[in-house]
Amino acid sequence: MTPPLFTAKAVTMSDNPTHAFDWDGGDDAFPAHDAPLVADRRTESRIAVVQLLAMALLMSQNVAEGRAVLEAKKNKRNFDKKLFALLADDLTTGQDRYTEMVQSHFHTNWPWARTNVVLRAVLMVAATELTAQPTLPTGVVVEEYMNISKGFLPEEEVAFVRVTLEKLVAQIRP
Repeated sequence: MTPPLFTAKAVTMSDNPTHAFDWDGGDDAFPAHDAPLVADRRTESRIAVVQLLAMALLMSQNVAEGRAVLEAKKNKRNFDKKLFALLADDLTTGQDRYTEMVQSHFHTNWPWARTNVVLRAVLMVAATELTAQPTLPTGVVVEEYMNISKGFLPEEEVAFVRVTLEKLVAQIRP
């Protein structure tokens, strides 16, 4: 079993229900907005592209519209610039194609718009990487996006990511 991608810091509250969290002082379980989430530059790039796509999906935008915001932070977040550009470029031109590809594996009675935005983004970016990097071993791609999903999604949605990734692999790399 692989170690968890993220280690959240425990936040405790005193018995006083009026305790104010010092979010800027570190009472948050996540790093500062301009700090890397993980040490691995390639994983950081993948997370950033998932974040970029989730923002675009949430705001009903194209990836290109929100890209400049993350591009400005890529040095602080320690991105692998080439991987970030590869995935973001492919999503910019192929967002509709990846939406259709992933959506085709969802149950017909479950509306796409009702599905967790982060879940959709993880699957779409994974499909993008499976397509854009055909020489990268499939197992590496699946493991990366499984770890990312474990960091951001509830357990039952992580299981759905696993099943859907297997279907995407069979579709993209038969």
